[in-house]
Amino acid sequence: MGPAGLERHAAEIRVRAERKCGELLADLPKNKGAAFEGNPGKGDARLPEGTTQTLADLGISKRQSSEWQKLAAVPEEDFEAAIAEQEVPSAGGVLNHRAQGTGQNEVVHASGVH
Repeated sequence: MGPAGLERHAAEIRVRAERKCGELLADLPKNKGAAFEGNPGKGDARLPEGTTQTLADLGISKRQSSEWQKLAAVPEEDFEAAIAEQEVPSAGGVLNHRAQGTGQNEVVHASGVH
């Protein structure tokens, strides 16, 4: 497998991982916000026991969460077709492929959904 093949393979792995993250995020309970315990001013801030983690706690941006959950919502058959048709698979390419197939006007750019 040459450099182009390796690049494509790595990109496909990334898109599949992002889709899996979207599936996991969709199954997580939503954080409803919580007051910190301890003294945040003195560096002793901690979430109360049993509090759901936020996206920020997980190192995930709201844009990433949104995009990944959209990837997870793409039917398996459409997802696989989009991956197969792209020279270098991307989340945006999968979502654009899906939008074109459903007649939706949503276009995804590298910087996000527009």
